[in-house]
Amino acid sequence: MESFPLVLVANEPGSYRSLLAAELPFLRPNLRVMEVNPADLDETVSALRPSVVVCSQAVAHVHDAETSFLVLQTGKIDSTLESQDGIIVNPRLADILGAIDRAVPGRTPDSYPLCTPHVAV
Repeated sequence: MESFPLVLVANEPGSYRSLLAAELPFLRPNLRVMEVNPADLDETVSALRPSVVVCSQAVAHVHDAETSFLVLQTGKIDSTLESQDGIIVNPRLADILGAIDRAVPGRTPDSYPLCTPHVAV
C-alpha cells in the first residue's frame, strides 16, 4: 500500500488555514492533509514527521531535516510566502501549490495532472 506524504496546515488566520486544508486534498489528491492548531504545531510535527508544514511563523526548534517549512504570513498590506526557494510577496494559490510541490520529496508538479487551479485573466 502506498503512503502519501503528509502536509500539516497550521497558518493564521484560522479561516485561511481551514480553507487551505479543505481545498488541498482536491488540488493535490496524492497528499494527506491535516489542519493543526498553531499552538500544537511543534508537538504534532515531532509526532507525525510530515513532509511539509505550512505555518505563519518559523518554528521554535529544528525538527527532522526531511520536513520542509513554508511560512505563509498575512499582514495588513502584504502577504508573504517564504520557502527554500525564497520569498514571494502576495502569493496566489498557484504559488502556494508550487511551493508545496517542490517541497514534497520525490514529487514533481507533473505528479498532479489536472489538479492545478486555473485563473481567469
